Amino acid sequence: MTEEVKEKLTDQKEDADEQTFTDNTTDENAEDYFNPFADVSDDSEEEVKEEKEAKEEKEEKVEKVEKEQKVDKSLIELEEVKATVQAQKDVAKLIKENPMYADWADEIADIAAKAIVRGHKDPIEFAIRNIKSPAEWIEIGRKSGIEDAGVALKTKIGGSSLGRTEASSTDFNAMSTSDFEKFVNSVKNSA
Repeated sequence: MTEEVKEKLTDQKEDADEQTFTDNTTDENAEDYFNPFADVSDDSEEEVKEEKEAKEEKEEKVEKVEKEQKVDKSLIELEEVKATVQAQKDVAKLIKENPMYADWADEIADIAAKAIVRGHKDPIEFAIRNIKSPAEWIEIGRKSGIEDAGVALKTKIGGSSLGRTEASSTDFNAMSTSDFEKFVNSVKNSA
């Protein structure tokens, strides 16, 4: 009986092995088709290598472009610094000649530096025109004209060839000749 049981057990084991074998073959075919982790063929390895090379080339190009942009940025920054220094020098000269712009010196320097970088012909004039609106410049000019007219009326520079003199009741007939000559000379010298 033990032999019969052994035979039955070995037969069952062989049947189970056969079933496992047949199941394994179907699993292998299924794995090749569905399994993303299956062995990679030679064609796909070449594609992967090509993709890696293309990626590396692309990264090298990107690095080159970034380096060039850094160089361009540093050149632009250098130009801006040079323009700022030049604008500050020009504004200092302007303020020496026209102290009325002293209140706006920083703003004029900033705008003039930007104008220098952009290549304007006369950056200081550009900055002065753009620091205030045209209406504000007209108002400043009007006030300045009124002040200058007041000063001109008080001095001899106002367009009159002779200063204003008070009417005097000088009697020329009663004057001596030397006094009359002195008066004539003073009138000639004042004119």
